[in-house]
Amino acid sequence: MSLSRRHAGLLCSLVVLTLTVTGCGRERPDDSAVVESVESGAFGEEAATQVRLEGDRALAAFTSAVKTQFRSEDPSVRIIVAQPGSDAAFESLCSGPADIAATTRAITGEERSACEKERTDYVELPVANAKAGGEPVFLYVKQESFQRFEVEAFVDFVLSNGAAIAEKGNLSPPTEKQLGTARTRFDEAVSALG
Repeated sequence: MSLSRRHAGLLCSLVVLTLTVTGCGRERPDDSAVVESVESGAFGEEAATQVRLEGDRALAAFTSAVKTQFRSEDPSVRIIVAQPGSDAAFESLCSGPADIAATTRAITGEERSACEKERTDYVELPVANAKAGGEPVFLYVKQESFQRFEVEAFVDFVLSNGAAIAEKGNLSPPTEKQLGTARTRFDEAVSALG
């Protein structure tokens, strides 16, 4: 009898181990708009140090370049990148999980009102220019996300390396005026935290 209990215990341990390893019962969220996800199975898991960047599909090369270059500097921060489009990125910024929305257009009055309704403050940072027409590319950063060091470090990295990131992302670098505006707004946002 003790032998079968022993086997039952081993079998139970194997089942638990198998369920843990395979993730049985854990559903993967709808990721149809996720172009790149975190490096190792983090769906459904909150990381202590992660940045969620959502944006315009036209900026896929840019957001990929930002992620790759930042991760080479600080591999401890998980960067989650999704390309649901500008409208959905602003919605996620105002009332969802996005820390940053990367867009090829300015926020609309309706989107601004949605953020106000949700009491979500944000900082608008021009970080590059689209090559076709020279329209600015913006990062909209949720103000409360600056309380997390990884978001502050990520945005500072983008501003400090804007020209190289823009080039790898098939964009034109920001003008000196745009970069100055972005740096001033960033500094004010970080200083406001105290």
